[in-house]
Amino acid sequence: MEETIAFSNGLGAWVSRYSYTPSCIGWIKDHMVTSPRSTDTQHLLWIHAKDNINNNRFYDGLTTSSGLSLSFNQNPSANKIYKSFSIETPNVSALDGVNTFVTNHGITAHNTNRRATVNFLQEKGGILYGGIEGIKRISASNMNPVGVVESIEELGQEGFRLSISGQSNQYSGGEARLVKPSLLSLFLAEEFLGYPVLETSGNGYIVSTIFQGSEEFELTPGDELILVYVDINFDQPKGQFVDVSVTFGNDNFEVHALNVDFEPTQLDHNS
Repeated sequence: MEETIAFSNGLGAWVSRYSYTPSCIGWIKDHMVTSPRSTDTQHLLWIHAKDNINNNRFYDGLTTSSGLSLSFNQNPSANKIYKSFSIETPNVSALDGVNTFVTNHGITAHNTNRRATVNFLQEKGGILYGGIEGIKRISASNMNPVGVVESIEELGQEGFRLSISGQSNQYSGGEARLVKPSLLSLFLAEEFLGYPVLETSGNGYIVSTIFQGSEEFELTPGDELILVYVDINFDQPKGQFVDVSVTFGNDNFEVHALNVDFEPTQLDHNS
């Protein structure tokens, strides 16, 4: 995707990116005017910020959202516990956006969040907060042996029903997976991807799928299974730095500062 990169002569630095690619840029009184490199219409000049209706809409194209990405890397040698992410703005009730929050991005061996989760901005106590996703920690308290597969019944679009004999443990709700004991270490390392998602239990265990394209993952009668809950025992995100991306939508808004609250860990090697 092509974009325009803006340079500030006052700051002596590249300051922003824009979702349009003009052939030239100029000013007419208080209005910035650009010309597209090519057009199928008679619009040879485009007046920016002319009215609220055309916010973030360029050359009669689709409306795009304003956003920014930045890194918080104060004292990058210190290992930190991240507690909250907030936005200082007078438009607390008007801003409707989303954010991502990823620690140690790009450091493969220490990347504690391999997948970025999109969080909605929320107002709490007059302050606008973004989400910081916790780290999922699986321990013995998350796991229950459920027994041995007796039979598998296909239910069409509903998935499959597994009849299981053995332990009396039942599914109690929440995000959970059924895992073979031999695949438990691999399951934890892959962050729970590609395993049968448990939908409900009772008259058998209902799962969304049981085949993953490999005999190793295929469930058959006689397989032992462990029920693993993956939506409990969250830990606060930790790392030396964090990358944050925020999208603010296309309405008028004003943002003064973005803040991250953190504290050093007790195992900080920098102290």
